[in-house]
Amino acid sequence: MNLLKHRSMRFYLVFFLILTMAVGGSAIAAFADGGTATATLNGGTLTESSTFNAGLTATLNGQDQIQTYTLPITVTDARGTGAIWYLQISGSPLTDGVNGHPALAQAVTSATAPACAGQGTCSNPATPTVTQVTISNALQDFYSDSSALGIFNVSTTIQVTIPGNAYAGTYHSTITLASAATP
Repeated sequence: MNLLKHRSMRFYLVFFLILTMAVGGSAIAAFADGGTATATLNGGTLTESSTFNAGLTATLNGQDQIQTYTLPITVTDARGTGAIWYLQISGSPLTDGVNGHPALAQAVTSATAPACAGQGTCSNPATPTVTQVTISNALQDFYSDSSALGIFNVSTTIQVTIPGNAYAGTYHSTITLASAATP
């Protein structure tokens, strides 16, 4: 009988330990917490920049001539919307500063599709639109794009018309660029 009593006592002791472990294990699981993480991204700005001192050299021959130079532009669209953006240009004709001498007209004729500037990840646009415009004192849209996000390089070709009656000399113009969210 004594043996049976010790076996029962062991049985109850083992049963109690197993029960304690089971209850204790679920108590640990009951203390596990969960939650959510939130990231709020505020839109940045739309900007363009260009540092250039474009130049061309031509030899007068008595005939009208067409020459070109390249205008490099960096566009940053950090708005986070993928909405359309525009590049605008204005400027004066190329003049030599002498009264009575004809000015040289300038026009935007083409631009490359934007390429990621290598300053992070960007999404290239679907189809940019280039509008040929004669550069004048008023800002004009010459480039538009949508769905582009990030920093891009756009290479723009400017055409200069040199009339056959142009005077030899050094001609100057000031070009202004702007970016806009609406035309």
